[in-house]
Amino acid sequence: MIDTHNHILPEIDDGASTIQEALAMARRAVEDGIHTVVCTPHYQYLGKLNHPEDVRQRVASLQKILDENGIPLKLLPGSEVPVVPELLDLIEKRSVPTIGDNGRWVLLETPFDRFPFRFRDIVFRMSAFGFDPVLAHPERNYRVQSSIDVLNEIVPEETPLQITSHSITGMFGPRAKQCALQLLTSGRPVLIASDAHSSRGRGPVLSEAVAATAKVIGEEAAAQLVSDIPAAILRGESVWVPPIRPPRRRGFLSTILSRILD
Repeated sequence: MIDTHNHILPEIDDGASTIQEALAMARRAVEDGIHTVVCTPHYQYLGKLNHPEDVRQRVASLQKILDENGIPLKLLPGSEVPVVPELLDLIEKRSVPTIGDNGRWVLLETPFDRFPFRFRDIVFRMSAFGFDPVLAHPERNYRVQSSIDVLNEIVPEETPLQITSHSITGMFGPRAKQCALQLLTSGRPVLIASDAHSSRGRGPVLSEAVAATAKVIGEEAAAQLVSDIPAAILRGESVWVPPIRPPRRRGFLSTILSRILD
């Protein structure tokens, strides 16, 4: 599995606070079946800018430590970029950080209580300069939780939505969970990422969310949300909506027989 949103880099934002915590996060990711993590620290944190080159150097340093400790996890640079006035300037200068340095896809973060003014125009401006957004955790946006139709008005339908694994499993409450499940069947391109901030609690775990998602859209489609689709994003390619094949519900009699046979 590939995790495209993860705060594993230590001492850079509100994610891992130490090298030891980063190592614990890496080990847990590997145990969960994750082989690649995109390091996405907040581009702006407590008034400090985490510039792409600094992130690249930190990723290389942490990768070396993982290798020395025999942890088979590949790290790639990235950033969680807020929608702020400076964003357009970064785009025009072509210095906006992209997911895995793919040169196209930008992990874009919006406030939880609203969408930025003229968001659709911002997305159009990004595309004009060769960038496209992946919208981070829309299921945690209060307006989207009220009605996912808000996305139809504000966010272009081809924009990939990054749903947080812990929303699907209920960590962020019933409204985020319900919204996440609705987005999975909305007909929009989606992918699942952990948005991990520690080794426990909000850890780098995808498998539980994939299992829950499989019950809604089928195992094959669920697997693509943490494999084929994020891999395409890392290559700078377009993404798609996998064929949804919800599991067939068993009849009452077959369920009883299955329990007897088990």
